[in-house]
Amino acid sequence: MQHRRSIKQNVELILRIMQVKNYLLFFLAATFLSACEKEEEVNETGKVYFATSDIREVENASIPLGINIGIDNAFHRGGTIELDITGGTYGTDFTTSGEASTFTLEVAPGALYAGFSIQPVDDEIIEDDKTLAITIRNTTGSLELGDITSFNFTIIDNDEYVEPDPVALDFGSPDAVIIEDAGVLNISVVAASPAFKAGTVEVRTSTAATANPANDFTLNGENQGTFLLSFPEGSTEASFEIAINDDKDMEEDEQIVLELANPSEGLTLGTTSTTLTLLVRDNDQGPPPFVYLENFETNDGTLDYLNVGLGYQNILTNQTIADAGIITLITSAGAFSDENNIDGVSDNGLNLFYNTGQSAANEGEIDNLVISPLMDGAGAMTFEVDMSYAFLNQNNGEVMFYWSQNYDGSGEFKESDWEILGTETAAKLNTAGFGNNIYSRKSFSFTADKPFYLAIRVQQTMDGKYYRTRWRFDNLRVFN
Repeated sequence: MQHRRSIKQNVELILRIMQVKNYLLFFLAATFLSACEKEEEVNETGKVYFATSDIREVENASIPLGINIGIDNAFHRGGTIELDITGGTYGTDFTTSGEASTFTLEVAPGALYAGFSIQPVDDEIIEDDKTLAITIRNTTGSLELGDITSFNFTIIDNDEYVEPDPVALDFGSPDAVIIEDAGVLNISVVAASPAFKAGTVEVRTSTAATANPANDFTLNGENQGTFLLSFPEGSTEASFEIAINDDKDMEEDEQIVLELANPSEGLTLGTTSTTLTLLVRDNDQGPPPFVYLENFETNDGTLDYLNVGLGYQNILTNQTIADAGIITLITSAGAFSDENNIDGVSDNGLNLFYNTGQSAANEGEIDNLVISPLMDGAGAMTFEVDMSYAFLNQNNGEVMFYWSQNYDGSGEFKESDWEILGTETAAKLNTAGFGNNIYSRKSFSFTADKPFYLAIRVQQTMDGKYYRTRWRFDNLRVFN
């Protein structure tokens, strides 16, 4: 009886085991199917978005600024992000790690962010702050645009306007002696550099003047002793007129003395020549007026015009170099000075030029004079001449100016017959601010009681170091 029950129990146990086995198989199958269903439901698309809001950065930032783009899903399969930056110029306003204003980022599968850098370009231009719009323009692969696809990047300008130093003003016209019937004179005021803003400077009659505005002269067309001279922006020179009143009164010589004052903002008074003195010689008394001016502009081109046409003499003294180094009359368009304006140009004048070509065979002494015609004047005389030099570093010659009442016109130079008025060298002219081929108006005074001659002499030893020279003279003027 108990043995039968045991068999029955065993059968029931087997049935139960089979039931459990079927249940496990069903559970495993259900779990597998559920897992498969879940895998099919995984989202493989990642949305991209900027992980930053608007940014401001100073133009001279030394470190590039990193920009991150977030991706909201780790199950994406990768792709690209295309970016576009507008509102500025690449390379001028900014640079990027993408090396352009429009560039593409590669994104690996599963990456949760992508990034690039941007840096302002530090220029020296004063400008308004510049705002760039940085935009995610497109995506590819399993990426798509998210909610925040743009932001603003503002570049803050760091440049400040620094006003230049004021521009210095001086008279550009030299002091001069003029005759009362000189008429209208053009006077210049020059700036050391272009005016960076428009301005004015007062030109006024100094208390040192003995000539009276309105009676003896008018200043810039007005019977006043002062006026404002305008300097336009960018200009380096302005000019005005002085009209000399040629009256019939016998009077002492008078001085017109002008001075610069009260420059406006951006201008200042110079240190070279802020006063101008014009000595006006009366033409109504004393010795008969004598005025001689030779500007050489009547030159007809013939080789002997200086000597035959104008009555000048050339004399070689201690010269060993032949006539190649002689003061002579030449025509050279625009190479000489205008008689009324030292900074103007004319075409004819006296010239001495010599170049050894750095050949020892051509070396030697230059020493020659050009002598004026006889001057039939008397009294306190003024002799003026415009001169310039060239080849500063090879020109060590000396120019001497003479006058004589004892020279007999024979063509033989005896230094004891002459009185020296002054000397000049290229180095001295350069120190005084006159560069190559810039004219300086020289002025000398003497008193004559009978007719006289004037002479210009040039001396130079031409050697391997000082192998070339040039001197030009123009507008020889004599008056009492």
